[in-house]
Amino acid sequence: FSGEHFVDYLTSVSSFYDYSPRNIQLIQKQLPTATCVASFTEWNRRGYKVKRGSKGIKIICPVMKKSSDEEELVNFTFRCVFDISQVEKVRDVDGFDIGNKTPLDIEMAFESLMLDKENPATIVEQCDMPYSLGSYSPRLGSIKIRRSSTLMMFKTLLHEKRHAISIGSDYDRFDPNVAEVIAESSAYIACLKFGVTSSESFSYISKFCRDKSAEELDQYLTEIVLTSRKLIKWVNDVTSLEMFRKDLAL
Repeated sequence: FSGEHFVDYLTSVSSFYDYSPRNIQLIQKQLPTATCVASFTEWNRRGYKVKRGSKGIKIICPVMKKSSDEEELVNFTFRCVFDISQVEKVRDVDGFDIGNKTPLDIEMAFESLMLDKENPATIVEQCDMPYSLGSYSPRLGSIKIRRSSTLMMFKTLLHEKRHAISIGSDYDRFDPNVAEVIAESSAYIACLKFGVTSSESFSYISKFCRDKSAEELDQYLTEIVLTSRKLIKWVNDVTSLEMFRKDLAL
């Protein structure tokens, strides 16, 4: 959780948030620049072939087996996947084209997210706490965002939405410092997924996690991945109509 290593991990999560934390670590360790992976067979099915000499990335995959009494068992084995940088297109496949996605209109997305009724959000000139960029009220279920640039307010909204999503969790109740680490990290991942970069430092994270055990730190990573997955789904669900309208306009 110190220095650039943690930020590099979060960047990998933004590309592989649907993967397990352990597999994200494996992918990052073997090919730090990876952004989109699939098996040899899957790339072929999508109209791509793996370049000669490419080295596969090993990840852990579940294998379902049945015992002698027909009970289903789950074993795990290593399988190889390949990154998009290791393949080349050989034919067109209907309904599939990597990299041809409509970019998210951040201003329109922010306006849509602010109107979401699940956790009503308002823009204020000053939050309750000095220098605070935003706040979440568990009692009211509402969010306040301090007026700033759209990009900063977008990031702050995701940070506070994480608190709303995870309200009542052990982290929020017993360790508010770690709750802030998870909220900031999850928001950072989701922002990267939608093309919003941030220059904020994560140096405070190592201070909050200094005396934690390896098992606890591993649990934090799991919570960060799961929460970022929820934030990304929330943004996609709320803004899908606006993205569709933008496609029509084009």
